[in-house]
Amino acid sequence: MNKLEFKAEGNNAELKIYGDIGDNFWKDEEDKSVVSVKDLEAFLNENKNLATIDIYINSNGGSVFDGIAMYNMLKRHKAYKRVYIDGFACSIASVIAMVGNKIVMPKTSMMMIHNPWTVAMGNAEELRKVADDLEVVGEVIKHAYLDKGNLTEEKLSELMNAESFLTAEQCFEYGFCTQVGDETEGSVQSVETALNEYQNLYANKLANLESIKNAIKSIDDVRTEEIATEVETLLTETLDEEVIDVKDEVIETEEAVEEEVNEVKANALKKFFGGLK
Repeated sequence: MNKLEFKAEGNNAELKIYGDIGDNFWKDEEDKSVVSVKDLEAFLNENKNLATIDIYINSNGGSVFDGIAMYNMLKRHKAYKRVYIDGFACSIASVIAMVGNKIVMPKTSMMMIHNPWTVAMGNAEELRKVADDLEVVGEVIKHAYLDKGNLTEEKLSELMNAESFLTAEQCFEYGFCTQVGDETEGSVQSVETALNEYQNLYANKLANLESIKNAIKSIDDVRTEEIATEVETLLTETLDEEVIDVKDEVIETEEAVEEEVNEVKANALKKFFGGLK
């Protein structure tokens, strides 16, 4: 029996991921008791207009490559995704869980995160290449945890290096789940989750606003300098023109005064010589 079970009713669907991730992961070719990425792809293609998908997980993990593909397929789907950890979400199954807009973990559930591993054989050069490849895969996986969680990359590396089994409370602390306990277990944790999500959202919006303000200030500083230069140039040109106008007026006034003085002198002379007979 295939361990990927799903059903859709209207705009809502339920998806169960119970079992190993990936076609024939550690199984014989005829053993189909695995979660198939092909089946998930077919289901999502047939239900592109879903509004919500409830995803129930109980898996020890499996193929990293199939798990990453499943994570990206679900992430890409426009539906609101609610993830419920029914038992264990280990290894790559914990990565798939990170796709949830909402992730609920009962107190009796767990996650396990670790660095990817494999079985290899070959010469020293070939084995060194396998080790290098595993480190690359590990870096890819980290993006899913960091995208959802609220811990540093250094702390995440520490947890993955230690192959950490995490309780629901620890997952909530690291941001790997948004609610501890289902809706029947009380609303205290849900309120804390909502507050935490709001605070994170508010902090992000403040950071974005600060970036915008800094960008505007930078533009304003440049524009202010440009305006100041333009004003200085305009004032200089205006003052130069006014100075020239004043000079012209002074010259004209001086010439008028000189003509008036000369006329007065001429009249005076006329009177003087006219009086001599």
